[in-house]
Amino acid sequence: SRINDDSISKISDIVADSNCSYTKEIRLDLSSVPPFVAGPNSVKVITSAPKLERKRIAIQKAYIVSCVNSRVGDLAEAANILRGKQVSDDVQLFIAAASSEVEEESTKRGDFSALLEAGAIALPPGCGPCIGMGRGVLKENEVGISATNRNFKGRMG
Repeated sequence: SRINDDSISKISDIVADSNCSYTKEIRLDLSSVPPFVAGPNSVKVITSAPKLERKRIAIQKAYIVSCVNSRVGDLAEAANILRGKQVSDDVQLFIAAASSEVEEESTKRGDFSALLEAGAIALPPGCGPCIGMGRGVLKENEVGISATNRNFKGRMG
């Protein structure tokens, strides 16, 4: 069976045994941690998103694709940001739902059409540019930003 919002809602909460003991408890306030961008070519190379934003790096392609970050909720969040706006003429925004089921649900909710109206370019659901395949792969000297899992040499470009 597929993992989606419906199947996850059927899973009971995970709880510790009533007689368990812990060596240590660590509490983290993740609201104080800025988002980070990984790469290129290594997940060990990271830069905070605010620091990259200050550099004002021009991008030619943007991606909301892959099984990692193109689920119903991801597409809905992107649609909420882009509703009533247009993708810059200098940027190609590619979208591909993680699966045909995700694309169908996002279409029903109106999110997929909102992204298309903003100027996104639809790709088939599933794998594509994130594995260096099909339309939208980065060309030499192009810069892209992606919500995929990682970009190693020989993948996106």
